[in-house]
Amino acid sequence: PTAGTFNGGTLLTIYGENFGPSTLSDEGPEVSVTIEGDNCTNPTVLSNYTLTCITPGLEPGSHDVTVTVDEVSTIFEDAFTSLYPPTVTAISPNSTYKDTPILVTITGNAFGPTTSSNDSKPVIVILTSALQESECTDVNITIRDIELTCI
Repeated sequence: PTAGTFNGGTLLTIYGENFGPSTLSDEGPEVSVTIEGDNCTNPTVLSNYTLTCITPGLEPGSHDVTVTVDEVSTIFEDAFTSLYPPTVTAISPNSTYKDTPILVTITGNAFGPTTSSNDSKPVIVILTSALQESECTDVNITIRDIELTCI
């Protein structure tokens, strides 16, 4: 993904060329990945074209990613964005009948740009209760960062 939470732990997959043979064998190259100078953990070359690592904790914002293979580095500017995780402060209505579709409004923080701005990322909303778990459909961020609706 191009984004993850600011506290780190996102499995980052990087695509490119000349990463070398898999590091899953003992013959792979020496590989490191840093984001704004902070080391990703467990950098692993999966193929000549794909490598993965686990992101470190970062300040929220856009960050450069540097990939080094056998002492040759490439910098990808603003390639990863660390985000505050969204928080929910209210849900309305707070109840409904089972299996009855209803428009739900969720307020909180860090939901992202409005859906209509074309800058928003896909949002998945799962509502849970003691009886069931349901994924919302037609998710729309209606007010930047603070309100979304779904059915």
